[in-house]
Amino acid sequence: AAEFYHMLYRSFGIKAVSLRLTNTYGPRQQMIDPGRGVLNWFMRKVIDREDIELWGGGKVLRDFNYIDDVVEAMLMAMASDKTDGGIYNLGSFIKKDGKYVDSCGNILSIEEMAKIIIELSGTNSKTIIREYPENKKSLEPGHFCADITKIYKELGWEPKTRLEEGIKRTLEFYKKNKNNYW
Repeated sequence: AAEFYHMLYRSFGIKAVSLRLTNTYGPRQQMIDPGRGVLNWFMRKVIDREDIELWGGGKVLRDFNYIDDVVEAMLMAMASDKTDGGIYNLGSFIKKDGKYVDSCGNILSIEEMAKIIIELSGTNSKTIIREYPENKKSLEPGHFCADITKIYKELGWEPKTRLEEGIKRTLEFYKKNKNNYW
């Protein structure tokens, strides 16, 4: 619906562009509940020295973007006349030299991502495999990776922050500031 309204605004001379974000993470995200981002929620769990529950085994793939990379894409899209009326995916899956690749090493299974968080946190947290709760099972979309070839070709944007580096920065921030975010 939001994309439809953006395009409708164009008929009134208002420039518009839509960016479809995947799993954006990083500092300053409120950590009140898990619905605000799985990666940040897992970081909260390990900072609080709790275990991470992986529903369905954590084998599904996800595409993660650090907030600084997302902001860069937003600024590039806003500043370019090429993007008016466009719709762009933000993620890490890109076609280069005729092959699709993970441009930044940010496409991982939920389980792999959880293990990286635990390792970088230095805690004794662990992953626990759980079955999907019946009320959540039908909501699981399966593997999801966004094709960013269009924004890469038109603006030259691709993520730069590798998952491990983004997690380190985010863990460091929350360890110092957790009282303000949960």
